[in-house]
Amino acid sequence: RSSDLEAEQVPELEAVLHLVIASSDTRHSVATAADLELRSKQSLIDWNNPAIVNKMYKVYLGDIPLKTKEGNAMKPESKRDPVGTRVKLTILTHLLRSRQAAETFPANIQVVYDGLFGGSSNAKLRTLALQFVHHICTTCSDMRMKPLGPMLLNGLTKLINEYKEDPKLLSTAYSAVGKLS
Repeated sequence: RSSDLEAEQVPELEAVLHLVIASSDTRHSVATAADLELRSKQSLIDWNNPAIVNKMYKVYLGDIPLKTKEGNAMKPESKRDPVGTRVKLTILTHLLRSRQAAETFPANIQVVYDGLFGGSSNAKLRTLALQFVHHICTTCSDMRMKPLGPMLLNGLTKLINEYKEDPKLLSTAYSAVGKLS
């Protein structure tokens, strides 16, 4: 609620993430209120703040289980699954505003691959993931791009081979390949 934000009962960093998620709510009234609040705070939000970027990546990707000798390191009850497509679309839109997001490895590559090939991916998410590839290419320095380039090229090649019937997607993918070179 906006009165909670104004009273700063919710820490500002937390509020940003909650508003981003709420703006993708299926209930129109919730999404509209959150979207309006986000827009009113737009100039105050630092989308390059690593804490905000990392939280958005964590919500988008969920907890990626790390294997240990004993098996799974994470208790199943504390594991967070990745969010649904609707929230992923909203988070990716905000990641596109962030230079920090483009440079955060390996989460940036994980989001690209999830957007292009994930189980819940759709045409809109693939398009946003390709825009994110463009964002990574234009934002990252040559030194940062050196290890990312082959991974991105591999994903783009796979996408081009799988979606030969989608001219718009192909054109964006070929354009991204051009930016990689």
